[in-house]
Amino acid sequence: MPVAYSYIRMSRPEQLRGDSLRRQLEAARKWAVGRGIELDEGLRDIGVSAYRGKNRTEGALGAFLSMVEDGRVARGSYLVMESLDRLSREAVVEALPRFMDIVNAGVTIVTLIDGQEYSKARLIDQGQPGEGTVDRLGPIGGGDLDDQCDAPGRPQPTEAGLAEALQQGGER
Repeated sequence: MPVAYSYIRMSRPEQLRGDSLRRQLEAARKWAVGRGIELDEGLRDIGVSAYRGKNRTEGALGAFLSMVEDGRVARGSYLVMESLDRLSREAVVEALPRFMDIVNAGVTIVTLIDGQEYSKARLIDQGQPGEGTVDRLGPIGGGDLDDQCDAPGRPQPTEAGLAEALQQGGER
């Protein structure tokens, strides 16, 4: 039976004092409830950087990737995260193979901040420029959303976007 795996990552443990954990968990829970899908909240990399792939080699993401590779994650399952920079902050040539390993195993990657769902079928069906091609993958290797959102005095820019994406059922 497909499961939604919520992946939560923040680079520094100090970010637990901010809003990052609550924001990421709440968004994943709303998405799962809206879909009627069981949510596994066990994938957390707290204080684990994705800049050089430490989350992939030593963190919970690495354990998830092993489960995907071994077939312990059912096809049709979901990896739900706030944005693609949770998955990786490495260069695209390093990050893209992990992304494709997940998708090719039949797991859909969901990014809540923009409501995107990256499945193999969607990436094949929408292979026109701007529709399912690499230019749609957003901030792999981009700015760290936590640094933006948890900085003192900075607004929480994701709430409206998450609410809109959730109301649209995660599809755009």
